[in-house]
Amino acid sequence: MPARSLTAGHSARRVRENVLSDQSSGNKSKGTHPGTYFVYILRCADGTLYTGSTTDVQGRELTHNAGRGAKYTAARRPVRVAYSEEHESRSAAQKREAQLKRWTRAKKEALIAGDRALLKTLSPAS
Repeated sequence: MPARSLTAGHSARRVRENVLSDQSSGNKSKGTHPGTYFVYILRCADGTLYTGSTTDVQGRELTHNAGRGAKYTAARRPVRVAYSEEHESRSAAQKREAQLKRWTRAKKEALIAGDRALLKTLSPAS
């Protein structure tokens, strides 16, 4: 599902949490195409959010839920993908991951919800 750019010059494809977590869906974002990288946000069992990057979102979710992902998520299972974006390079995905990690929880929740108006409100004026 293509997403609209949320920031100038940012092109990404957004995937909703129900597409990634619904095992009956045939539309999974696995990142199986060479040169496909993703930034993802997980919602942990305790309600906290974890941001990371990978080439295989569904596989990474399984890894986190098996306790072999980050130490942070291992203690907060189960986790569920709440949001992901596709990027054309590892560098672009890692830069976006670093950007999202600096965001407030409220801003991440607005991104997950697709609330562009709220995102704009929460962003500092430039």
